[in-house]
Amino acid sequence: ALSCNPRCSSSTSGGEKMVASISWLRKFVLIGVIGMLCLESTEGQTCSVDLSQQCAPCCDPVEQQNQYNCTRKGLADYLTPGQYEGIFVNYLSFVTDTSSPNFPLRAKEFEECTGGKIVFSEANNVWVDPVKDLGSKDARGLELYDGYFMSYSHFPEASALGLAEHLNDRIRKDNARLKWEDVFPKVRAMGEYRKDGSTNIDFLMYDGDFFVPIIRLDLLEAYNFSLPNTWQEIVTLAKFFHNMDLNDDGIPDYGFCHFPRLGAGFWDYWWPEALYSTWATLDQTEGIEQGFFFDPDTMSPRFLDPGFKAAAEIWKELWNNGEEGCISDNFVTGRCAIGFSPPGCWKGVFLSPDGVSRKDDDGNVIWRPTMQNGEYAEPYRFKPFGSTAVFDRQTGERKSCTPDVCPKAERIPARGHLNDNDRARVLLPSPLQGQLINRAPFYWSGGLGTLIRKSSTEIQKDLMWDFFVYTNSPDTSVHDVANYNSWLDSWRYSQLDPGINFIEAGWSVDAYTEHAA
Repeated sequence: ALSCNPRCSSSTSGGEKMVASISWLRKFVLIGVIGMLCLESTEGQTCSVDLSQQCAPCCDPVEQQNQYNCTRKGLADYLTPGQYEGIFVNYLSFVTDTSSPNFPLRAKEFEECTGGKIVFSEANNVWVDPVKDLGSKDARGLELYDGYFMSYSHFPEASALGLAEHLNDRIRKDNARLKWEDVFPKVRAMGEYRKDGSTNIDFLMYDGDFFVPIIRLDLLEAYNFSLPNTWQEIVTLAKFFHNMDLNDDGIPDYGFCHFPRLGAGFWDYWWPEALYSTWATLDQTEGIEQGFFFDPDTMSPRFLDPGFKAAAEIWKELWNNGEEGCISDNFVTGRCAIGFSPPGCWKGVFLSPDGVSRKDDDGNVIWRPTMQNGEYAEPYRFKPFGSTAVFDRQTGERKSCTPDVCPKAERIPARGHLNDNDRARVLLPSPLQGQLINRAPFYWSGGLGTLIRKSSTEIQKDLMWDFFVYTNSPDTSVHDVANYNSWLDSWRYSQLDPGINFIEAGWSVDAYTEHAA
């Protein structure tokens, strides 16, 4: 038997094609015969050798392959032309134009190769809607969708109930194209769910959401400030610049722009994560194996401990001297001295040829920040803020960082975080140069990724998986993570090194180098 494209051998398209010149009665009889001799399988249909001449247009491998385009990198050598013809899956996305604008294009490429169609739908709430469809401990889901775009923080409920497809075997089988070892270890771990002594990978991460600061070097240079490293230095700068006119439009601006914050739409109730990022630097000294939310012996919340109180005081100051820093245009129009948000919030600043700028009603640039030498002052991205002292969990005493007290700490540099000759070299040296600082980078929401519903049909799960592998693999994601102004931030080594993808996308060498550091 020869493998047949279902589109050709179906009674509604292929049958009519083969007997177009036959009367409707004879057409009906012939289609019935063909239908009896063509056997359905999960791979498509098989045509009887006895009908090889009639089936030639669909059974000819060359003819079938010519209908599809599998020449693109990531599709060639991995997928069979037309293997999902006639199959579709329902995919629940979320604000696709902002979160993952590359997905619809990649879905079209995938369909051109395999014939499989991904039908996009938009969730109103990225946390609630996927769980409603999958199901919860209180109610069975509607099960309308085969795949979901979700937050890392919310997939464990589906895993706990056995509603998520385990991906371990699929990753093992398809690692030649997925290249799991290329994914950052922390990002790999965030897709795992441990239950009954087993660790299953249920969630395919597309993101690495930790808080990233950027700052206006022109303001630090103009007012003789050194590059900040500690939270207290940030409070000082935020209070100094708040209510100053930072973009020459005569309107008071903001010292500190951050995300999430109340008024940030879907994300506004996540604002405590920003506070936790500060708390971590005051309390977490031994890496990710050491938590700080709960007492490890009693599991009592530690919100009355001095580390949390100190972080709350810092954020009281920052909140009162700041504004939203991602979904608005505050930073890109020059209204912020300091930005503090996940890296995806800053992509547009570095991808746009206008960068930080203010424009007139016709779109003409009428203001850009400049250094004293007249060059454009591209925002400087640097390491997360930290603390030079932490709180002893036993005594509550505040202790300066030493190699024993803060074993993960690093020395504060004189100027730039990249090296002494980076763009921060024009600033004054740090008064804290040489002191140990506990930075504790913080993955706030963990990030975004995809999940496959376990109860979907096998062929639909296979289709959904192959599409997710295509979009997650280095073959496409190295380009997409740098070229799209999206929420999907680098989650692979290959996306950052050697970096030609960022340069070709329009990032400056300085912006890429600081981003990759």
